Amino acid sequence: MEERELPNRAQAEGGDVVESTAPPATSHLQRLRDATGEGRRTVSWIWYGTNTSDPDAQGTELYEGIRVEWCKAFARLRRWQEQIPLLREEMRRTLVSLKHRAKLWEARMKADVREGAVGEGARAYAARQARVYTQLGEHFQTMWRAAPANAQINLDEALQLEIELADDDDAPAANDDDNESDSDDED
Repeated sequence: MEERELPNRAQAEGGDVVESTAPPATSHLQRLRDATGEGRRTVSWIWYGTNTSDPDAQGTELYEGIRVEWCKAFARLRRWQEQIPLLREEMRRTLVSLKHRAKLWEARMKADVREGAVGEGARAYAARQARVYTQLGEHFQTMWRAAPANAQINLDEALQLEIELADDDDAPAANDDDNESDSDDED
């Protein structure tokens, strides 16, 4: 049975959505980290061989293909950098919303003045809803605890990559100037 099916099944059977406050198993996080997807790409088979016999043409085609792939990867990096603050804000708002809903249900529970079985049932339902929202908030908070640190690590790596790329862009220009001045001296 999938982990995501457990809350729905528990709720359908009348149980609590989150049954323990223990940290979630890291196996699903490991699977996400190891998965090949938008964040992790493998080099296509096409780059392992070319279909021309001319070495100069091969080099040019390969260079152009790699340049295009690099540009795509760099564009993805930029999009992810834009998404990280948005995702952090969305996570924060989700937790605030769940806490707010739990407080609303607690207030409904305390404000219900009906007597008898109807009042008791309404208060029990409100208490259960408050508990569900509280537990969902705690569960999400536990799941997301490592997310800001992981995002910061990825941002730091991306910044380091940008610094290295900027250094690489500056270095050839300086070498080209030196080479041109050397060739001018020889003339």
